[in-house]
Amino acid sequence: MTRRATRGRSFDDGRGAALPVETLDNFLGRTMALANRWHEVGDAPMRRVICAPTTPTFSLDPGELSEIAQAARARGLRLHSHLSENGDYAAMTLAQTGQRPVPWVAERGWLGEDVFFAHLVDCTHDEVTMLAQSGTAMAHCPQANARLGSGVAPAAALHGLSGTVSLAVDGAAANEAADMVQALYAAFCHQRTASGAQAVAAETVLHWATTGGARALGMPGLGRIAPGMAADLCLWDLSQPRFMGQIDAAIGPIVSGGAGALRHSFVAGRPLVVDGRLPDLDLGQLGRDAARVTARMAA
Repeated sequence: MTRRATRGRSFDDGRGAALPVETLDNFLGRTMALANRWHEVGDAPMRRVICAPTTPTFSLDPGELSEIAQAARARGLRLHSHLSENGDYAAMTLAQTGQRPVPWVAERGWLGEDVFFAHLVDCTHDEVTMLAQSGTAMAHCPQANARLGSGVAPAAALHGLSGTVSLAVDGAAANEAADMVQALYAAFCHQRTASGAQAVAAETVLHWATTGGARALGMPGLGRIAPGMAADLCLWDLSQPRFMGQIDAAIGPIVSGGAGALRHSFVAGRPLVVDGRLPDLDLGQLGRDAARVTARMAA
């Protein structure tokens, strides 16, 4: 995912440096160069390049949104960004443009089945309807939204309108664990906390993390266990005490939370995790590299 910006913003309280920026020509040129090298087509590709300005309202000049969408679609790339992360985001967009975020990006070609937005916390019913009717997907990030006090995204409402919901995490660079099992548990609990026990079932949250994710990424060959689909499988160890006595083990990691113990995993039939280990990765060296890079960034 090529996350880029042609316009940055600084923070008055000195929380961090302004986002690095580049010209639009450079933005598009480098994105297309990456696509020419790495982008794969088909129903179950191993690599995809996605055109992803950090956020439409802060990272680009308004006139550039349409040009980026046209260039990405001409190359067959999907579009992604952060939108309506919280109430302040929506209020600022309304104050600056006279429109709320979803209709504003809609006028610039940023809705459709090839578009997915992270967060979408502050959305009106009309905006959720626009997302559902256009096929625009939500990348639901419940842990990040909760930690930042942003609110609870209307994921269940979008799903109820037959919209596309996928499940996502913020990365370790944002002080998140990047733990999809915790994201399953958080999504299940937060949606029911916000809207009642009937808001979402555990099976629905699992659908978001699998079929919904494949749909958001435009990969119809993934997301289900069925003949002809990619052999992407995870086998979980549910022998810990927290899972003992559960009637339906299939939803154990969703309703019980905790750190799920992954025993085996396969991607396109290739084993990646074997007996709880990553045989092709030196985790000790990875940790040392991460500590060194993090220290350099902090300095």
